[in-house]
Amino acid sequence: MSARALRTLLIFAREPNPLSAKTRLAPMFDGAQRVALYTAFLRDVADASRDADCDRRVVLWSPEEEPALLNDIFEGHELASQRGPDLGSRISHAFGDAFVAPGASSVVLIGSDAPLLGGEAVREAWDMLDERDIVLTPSHDGGYCLIGARAEVSDVLPALFLDMRWSESDVFAQTIHRIETLIGCRPTTTCGILPMCYDIDTPQDVLRFEAHLHALDLAGQPLPQHTLAALRSLR
Repeated sequence: MSARALRTLLIFAREPNPLSAKTRLAPMFDGAQRVALYTAFLRDVADASRDADCDRRVVLWSPEEEPALLNDIFEGHELASQRGPDLGSRISHAFGDAFVAPGASSVVLIGSDAPLLGGEAVREAWDMLDERDIVLTPSHDGGYCLIGARAEVSDVLPALFLDMRWSESDVFAQTIHRIETLIGCRPTTTCGILPMCYDIDTPQDVLRFEAHLHALDLAGQPLPQHTLAALRSLR
C-alpha cells in the first residue's frame, strides 16, 4: 500500500439480470440485451477503477441480489453489501464505513451507469480533494455521477444524503444547497465542481451517448471499449 494517506474508491453496482438491469431502456432493448449492455458498463467502470490511482477499491452491491458476475468483473476489488433501507442511508453508511479504516483520508463514490466517467475523472477528483473538502461531478439529469469527500468533513456527510428526494430532478441542486448550509455553519468547508458527465438510463441517453462516442473517436479521445462493443453488437 502507498505510504500516503488512504484513498478509497467506492462503486455502487447491481448484479446484472433481466429483471433489474436498466429497465428504463426496455423500449429499446429486451432483457438479455439490457444485461449485455449493463455488463459492459460494469466492465468499463472496473477498468476505470483500476486506472483511478487509489489504495482501496470497494464494490458495494445491492443486497437484494447475490453478486455472482460482479465477483468476476471486479476481480481484485473488495466486495460488500450496501447497508440501509434507502439510497441516502446506503451512501451514508458507505462513506462512514470507508472512513473508519485506519489512515483513511479521502473517499470517492461513483455509480455504474456512467461509462464515460473514466479513471482520469476519478484522478481529477483526488486532485481536487487535495484542496477542497467535497467534490461533485454533476450529471445532465440533475443528479451527480461522482461525489467525494475528505476525512475532515466525514462527521457531517450524513446531512448530505439522508432524507434526500432522490427521485427528483434537482438532486444536485438539493445537495449544493445542503453544502452551502453546511458552509454557513462551518465556514472552513470548501466544495469543488468537476466537469459534467451523464448516466445512461433512457433511450434518449443511448442516442446522446452514441453521438458522443463518435465525436470522441474523431477527436482521438479514450473510449469505453466494452460499452462501445456492446452497442455495436446490439445496434
